[in-house]
Amino acid sequence: VGSIPCSMTKLQLAGLFEGVGLVVDAWISKDAKGRSTTMGMVEFSEPAAAAKAVRARHNKRPYPKGKRLKVALWNKRPPNRRDSFGSRERSAELEELRARVEAAERRAEAAEAARVRAGVAASELTALRGRNELRARAEAA
Repeated sequence: VGSIPCSMTKLQLAGLFEGVGLVVDAWISKDAKGRSTTMGMVEFSEPAAAAKAVRARHNKRPYPKGKRLKVALWNKRPPNRRDSFGSRERSAELEELRARVEAAERRAEAAEAARVRAGVAASELTALRGRNELRARAEAA
């Protein structure tokens, strides 16, 4: 999403697209001083919702005297094209950020799977100890 107001927050950006589909995440790009670059991204739960958002919000004003929003699908833009969202370098930075987020999600999923396996192993060990204690009691009696 381009041409968003400088004062807009992440929650306000997500709120602009709530009626279109389920918003999973939204963020606003900031410069080195923490100021908005008037560009952001909104992630939807389904591709159809993203396409609907483009149709519903592209070239529309979020506020009566505000600029018209530039809304486009991220994966539909050619990678080496300079557009309203910034330079090729900015696009490369965003691609790198997307790759890092996806890698972090994969690591989190792997860690969760390991925790589940460890929980199963711990419960099996507890059950085995319980059986061994029962055997020991039976032999002692």
